[in-house]
Amino acid sequence: MSRNTKTRTRKTAAARKASTKTTAPTQATLPVRNPHTFEREVTTASATLYAGSLRIHAPHHTWTAQDNGTATTTLTDDTHLLYTHPHRLEATHPCTHGYWHTNRIGADTELPTLITACANCTTHAPAHRAQQLAAGIHRATASAEDTQTLDVTDLRADHDQAQPHPTETTPGYDIALAAAEAHGHAAAQHQETNQ
Repeated sequence: MSRNTKTRTRKTAAARKASTKTTAPTQATLPVRNPHTFEREVTTASATLYAGSLRIHAPHHTWTAQDNGTATTTLTDDTHLLYTHPHRLEATHPCTHGYWHTNRIGADTELPTLITACANCTTHAPAHRAQQLAAGIHRATASAEDTQTLDVTDLRADHDQAQPHPTETTPGYDIALAAAEAHGHAAAQHQETNQ
């Protein structure tokens, strides 16, 4: 028969003491945060939550915040969103003619309405633009016809005539002239006496 032998090792008293000691956890130093970064994160979080409340899927990581309290993102259908803190959202979407339409979004039905309006846009159709251009040319031509030519010969004739010197017609001119002459005489007498 074979014996089953177990080898036991005995821990020394020092080893037992070392294993029962627990080390105190050390606190990690917190990173210094830039206050502008914190404000941008708050704006981004607010934009995400507000867009979500309007049923607009714009994840947090897609927003780009600025220091002025705004954040922007572009959705998958080329709609640009501009969030202004607190709780103001504007959407800009291109129409079929390549122009951008902007609308403030305050309810969950307004973004789909804007996208539908851009898809059915007739405001920027080439025919409509030609009509606007023709109306502008017509207005400019009509206003040019309404302008009268001004004959300035009478105005020039009145201006070219000799006009009296303004000081000669000013009230009190004679008094000021007399005072200047008296001052001049007094100064001349003073010089004569000092010589």
